[in-house]
Amino acid sequence: MGVTCGPTGSTTSSTLYITNLATGVRTDLGAFSGQHSDEEISWNSDGTRLAVKSGATVAIFETNPSSLKQVELLVVTSGCTLASPTFLSQPNEIAAIRTCYGTARTSGTSQILVFNAATGKPTAVVASAPHGASFQGISVDASGQHILLGVVTSFPPTAQNMQLEKERLVTVSQHAPTDAEW
Repeated sequence: MGVTCGPTGSTTSSTLYITNLATGVRTDLGAFSGQHSDEEISWNSDGTRLAVKSGATVAIFETNPSSLKQVELLVVTSGCTLASPTFLSQPNEIAAIRTCYGTARTSGTSQILVFNAATGKPTAVVASAPHGASFQGISVDASGQHILLGVVTSFPPTAQNMQLEKERLVTVSQHAPTDAEW
């Protein structure tokens, strides 16, 4: 990722680049709206697809030795955003955090959704954050069997890591960093 800084050193824009290590060819994917780290970028297991946070959604790119092309955008409901894409063990499955923001009278929701990477459509809700909490990170282990989630609450302010076990959220650590990583 390339970053452009302003006169005070603050980041003004980010650009995502892909480099083919065998050929040295660099491809510019354009403006990157994710965080200035790799939490908003995910490769599938065979390196043929790349998921990148793009505004409120996630763009899926197909890669091959000579080109890179965007093939799909994940479908996101109005008033919601997608974040932390991660490919799952099934070839066309990708998980992402969907956060929908509430109004003055209602609280927002945060869920882990599974999408079909070929169509961009959601296929399942894997987990919902407890009332008053939101997911901040998702990580799937190499086997594809275990999901670790970063969960934060604003009142009282807490951050913890939770593991999804048999469709239940189980606390793994209290006072944890909010981005979950295996």
